[in-house]
Amino acid sequence: MDFRNKIKSYISKWWKSQWKQEIQKEKKQKYLFGPEHSDDQFRRSRNTSHFYKSKKWLIVFTSYFYKNLSPSNLIKTYGFIMSMIGMMLILLTIYIVAFSSYFRISPNQVLVEAMTPGVDIGIAYRALEWIYGESIFLIDEASIAKKLKLYLKNLESVSIDRLYPNGIKILISSMPISFDTTITGIDNKKWWLSKNGILVPENNMGEVKPKYHLDITSDELIGDVFLGYKQVISEYNMIHILRIFEIFTTEWQDMTLSRSRYFVRENELHLQLESGTKIMLALQDDITQWAGDAPKNIREELITLRTYIATNRVRLTDKSISYIDARIPGKLFVCSDPIVCQKNLILIYGSAYK
Repeated sequence: MDFRNKIKSYISKWWKSQWKQEIQKEKKQKYLFGPEHSDDQFRRSRNTSHFYKSKKWLIVFTSYFYKNLSPSNLIKTYGFIMSMIGMMLILLTIYIVAFSSYFRISPNQVLVEAMTPGVDIGIAYRALEWIYGESIFLIDEASIAKKLKLYLKNLESVSIDRLYPNGIKILISSMPISFDTTITGIDNKKWWLSKNGILVPENNMGEVKPKYHLDITSDELIGDVFLGYKQVISEYNMIHILRIFEIFTTEWQDMTLSRSRYFVRENELHLQLESGTKIMLALQDDITQWAGDAPKNIREELITLRTYIATNRVRLTDKSISYIDARIPGKLFVCSDPIVCQKNLILIYGSAYK
C-alpha cells in the first residue's frame, strides 16, 4: 500500500508539473512572451515593491524641502542676502533710468513735424536743444510745450510721444491765419498774421490765402530786425478786430472793405471802403467793461455806427464822406471836405496818411 501510494503521489506531481508547463506554453504563445524570459523573471516584473520604496523616498525628499524652505525659514536664514539682492536691483534700476546713456534723448532721435503751415521747424529744433541728453523717463512734456510756445508764439497745440529707448516725436500745429500783413515803413515785405496776433514770415505759409488784409503802423516795429514770430497785436485785441471784420462782411455786404489799418500805439482800427470813406474805431483794453461778446465801449461805437449807416447808406457809397470818426462811444464826427479831412489825418497820424 505504501508503495502504491508513493506511485500515485509521484504521478499526480508529475501531471501537475506537466499541466503547468503546458499552460505556461499556451500563455506564452497567446500573450507573446519571449522565450528568454523565465517564469521567475515574469513574477519579479510584476512585483511593485520598488514603487512603494520610491514613493517613500519622494515623501522624505519633499518633507525635507518643505521643512527647510518654508517662507519663515527662508527669511530667517537668507533674509540678509535677499535684502542685499533687492537693494542692488533697486540701485541698478535707478542707475539705468537716471544715469544710463541708453535711455538718454539722442539729438538724431528727436523728430518734429508741422501739422499746419506757419511753423518754422528750424526754430522748433533750436528750442528743443535743452532736452538732449535728458533721460526719456524724466522729461517734462509741459516744459517742452512751454519752451516751444516761447519761441513760436503762434503755436496752437503740441503733441509729444516718447520713442523708446532714446527718442521723442513732437507734432505741432499753428494758430489759424487771419490776415496777410504789411508794416508801414517797411517796403517790399509781407507777413501773415495769426489769430493771436503773431507775425509769421511769408515764406513759411505755402499756399495759404488769408481772408483779410491788414496794414500795421508802429514806429517801434520799423527798427526791429527780428519780426518773425513776434507778437504785434495782443490776443485780446485780435478777437475784437476779427469780430469787427465779420460784422462788416455779414451785415454790410454792399460796403466792401478795400483796406484796413491798425495803429499799435493808438490802439485804433481804421477801415476803408471801396468808395474811399474811412471809418475810425478805438479798441478799448478795459476788460472790466466787458458786456456780452465785446467790451462796452466797442459795442457802443458799433451801435452808433450802425444807426448812422442805416440812414446814410448812400453817402457812404457815393464818395461824399471822407471819414467817420466813431472813436468816442455814442458820438460820430463826419468829415466831408477831402482837403480838410486829409490834413486832419496827416496831423494826427503822420506819414501813414500821406
